Amino acid sequence: DRERIITYANPEFTKLYGYTAAEVVGRATPRILKSGMLSPQDYEGLWETILSGQAVRGEWSNKAKNGRLIEIEGSSSPIQDDDGSVIGFLAIQRDLTERKRAEAEIKRRLAELEAVNQLSTAMRGAHTLDEMLPVVLDVTLGVLQAAQGAVWLYDPVKDELRTAVMRGWGEQTDVSHIPPEKSGVGVAGIVFASGQPYVTGDFHLDLRLPENVRQWIPPGMGGAAIPIRAADKVIGVFIANAMLPRELTPDEVHLLTILGEIAGNAIQRTRLHEQTEQRLQRLDGLHQIDTVINAS
Repeated sequence: DRERIITYANPEFTKLYGYTAAEVVGRATPRILKSGMLSPQDYEGLWETILSGQAVRGEWSNKAKNGRLIEIEGSSSPIQDDDGSVIGFLAIQRDLTERKRAEAEIKRRLAELEAVNQLSTAMRGAHTLDEMLPVVLDVTLGVLQAAQGAVWLYDPVKDELRTAVMRGWGEQTDVSHIPPEKSGVGVAGIVFASGQPYVTGDFHLDLRLPENVRQWIPPGMGGAAIPIRAADKVIGVFIANAMLPRELTPDEVHLLTILGEIAGNAIQRTRLHEQTEQRLQRLDGLHQIDTVINAS
């Protein structure tokens, strides 16, 4: 009615919002539907529009009894008596929650495919590991809209992780001067040892890290570190940083993981190719020496 008291609610309404009919009928709509997106000012504006005799239509969010956010498409039309006075309104809503969720999932999948295609295309022009690693880092950070990050690779001979390439803070520092990390120590070491992503809002305040590592990281710098895999083997760590208040979302961490796996397989293939080339060069050198000795 004009006081926004609900006089009737059909069974689908009570089912959607989790109320019984007795909890709805006779109560004011603002107390039943706590809007998730409309501000109090916008809500009052819609109500004033209805009272003026105009219908309203749109999409917004309402909260169910249990606090769950419901995406709806709704329309509200004024109910008028014989002299044209508005005596109430009729509201019709359609639940769009699943459709919105499906649309968001499709959008996420398309973004992943675009990122994978972008990285794969960029890596085709790289023939050595020194050429590939900056491309992998730059493209991935560009996709995530993160300006800072690094790639650490594991050296099995020395049993340690070393920074291979870096962007953002510390970029002017020679990466060879950055101390290596052992398995289980530092951000890269923890991720390498566990094989699991490591996500935090602020590395500087993260007590899971050693004090000397935290003091080296600027305050407010968070992000995600994910293992770089080649098949079932961890060969390095990819770190993407973001300064607060920017934080990487779970979807962005998931995308980073996908790109890390693609990069890992490419890095491993390039490593094997370079090792094969080095062996062939050594064999060719030995053959030339053998030829000279035999001709002496």
